[in-house]
Amino acid sequence: MSFQITEPRGTVGVFKNGWSLFMAAFSSLWMLALAAGLLNTWFSVYSERHPEVLEGASFGMLALSFVSTLLGMLLTMIMLRRLDNIARGLLADIDDEFNVAMRAFLPFCLASLLYGLGIVIGIFVLIVPGVFVMVAFGFYAMYLVLEGRGPIKSLEASFRLVEGQWWYAFGFMLLIIVAAVVVISALVVPAAVVAEIIGWDFSVSGGLAEIVLGGLLNMVLEPLGLALMLSMYYELRARKPRIPVQDDE
Repeated sequence: MSFQITEPRGTVGVFKNGWSLFMAAFSSLWMLALAAGLLNTWFSVYSERHPEVLEGASFGMLALSFVSTLLGMLLTMIMLRRLDNIARGLLADIDDEFNVAMRAFLPFCLASLLYGLGIVIGIFVLIVPGVFVMVAFGFYAMYLVLEGRGPIKSLEASFRLVEGQWWYAFGFMLLIIVAAVVVISALVVPAAVVAEIIGWDFSVSGGLAEIVLGGLLNMVLEPLGLALMLSMYYELRARKPRIPVQDDE
């Protein structure tokens, strides 16, 4: 079954397609997403309990956090490639996914850095420019991981894709945020209620409970977010002529 969008479906159709893709791919993604969540959560929990780490007292821990972040990014690229393979009706192929992720790793890091800096600077200047950057360049990962373009050309391709469709993409991203809030509430609120009923104090776990909870949340949120963004990427391409590759000068 293919989940690629070749004709515009509208917001509801994109959400349905993204949800269907998420459900079809979840069984092959949850372990990757759980690992990425644990990698991305442990340092924030640890630094909250040991603030001296952020003051430069533990270079080793900071270095370990940096490595964990890089590994999390690698896992994200593998998941994106796998989702695209499944969307095109192909079987998951870890060799292909890992090789693609490794080839795109450094460009992805650079593009992510430029993307993040653009958002931060834009928000610092007047908030609105930061939101514009977040939406306009928000599909760079698809061009970088799925088409093998470089960091600058991936950002440029995302900008050209969203050009003339910015409000449509912006509204969809807002809906993704709403969906994330709903999912978080559905997972966290019952856990908090049960903890209150049994008198469990999360602090007694030394941060382990928070790390596990972060991993479990990411196990659902990241595959769902990637599936929805990938579905929106297909939709925007269907609504617009193909973005050509620009030759390097």
